[in-house]
Amino acid sequence: MPANLSPEFKEAEQRYKAATSWEDKLRALEDMLAGIPKHKGTEKMQADIKSRIARMREEGPPKAKSGGRSQAITVDREAEAMAMLLGPPNAGKSSLLRALSKAQPEVAPYPYTTQLPCSGIAYHEDVPLQVVDLPPLSAERPLPWVIGQARNADVLLLVVDLAVDPLSDLHETLRLLEEAKLYPRRDPAAAEEAIRHRAKPAAIVAAKLDSPGARENLDAFRELYDGDLPLFPVSAQSAEGLGEIPAFLFRTCRLMRVYAKQPGKPPDMDRPFVLHEGDTVAVLCEQIHKDFAQNLKFARIWGAHTFDGQRVIGDYVLHDKDVVELHL
Repeated sequence: MPANLSPEFKEAEQRYKAATSWEDKLRALEDMLAGIPKHKGTEKMQADIKSRIARMREEGPPKAKSGGRSQAITVDREAEAMAMLLGPPNAGKSSLLRALSKAQPEVAPYPYTTQLPCSGIAYHEDVPLQVVDLPPLSAERPLPWVIGQARNADVLLLVVDLAVDPLSDLHETLRLLEEAKLYPRRDPAAAEEAIRHRAKPAAIVAAKLDSPGARENLDAFRELYDGDLPLFPVSAQSAEGLGEIPAFLFRTCRLMRVYAKQPGKPPDMDRPFVLHEGDTVAVLCEQIHKDFAQNLKFARIWGAHTFDGQRVIGDYVLHDKDVVELHL
């Protein structure tokens, strides 16, 4: 079957061949994937483009050479959900990360304190969630690799400063992201078809709620903001509102947790396995050990959707807070 490649695909392919930066190459590949006709004749081409995109995202952008070496600035995934804090200089991102986790990014009253990604673990109840503080977004000091890393996030947290002008902060952040063809959306699945593959779940985090005049600025922001992104007013100092952020990440990433138990022993309630809604007993087995799924005979489930100790097989769909006893 002929490929019948579209003009959009051919134009993106030319941009890919001419691109010299990591960011431009990745953007061109994403446009190639969006523009390629979806039929049997292009299946191998689609697979090749997807493989190149995945490899580029995994390797990350190259770091400037120093001493004859070149390293990539990347953020390693440490949890099933990864959110990234994005915003202008001095918006309060680093203070938020300190308040949400045990991470210790440098905090200072002057701009551009954060130069490299800093990662921490926040918790929704007993579920770990990764939150990453990235260097600020700024037209004056653009760092293309920052947006490159943001593309790998599951959720974007757009931080605005309630002590100054939160609406201007938000508009500038959205402008810089959308110029780079990264689109924060409440529901990416509902985004326009042309940008859906580049849309990310997002929320606004309105920081410094404890600052003088912040609540008045918040009221004005709510009145003037005409978008639909979820809004979370928070204070890193008093912790007001902070608990809403991990709960939002847990819901948005459609996570659930299950607890394992050995036959004849109580379940280990201190170490949940974090899965995604719709995952099965077989997926849990693969997460524990690759051989478990092949050797599974049956499992017993304790939870709100079964009677205690109900016997199930590998295709049983698990639910949040299920207790699972595997029999191999």
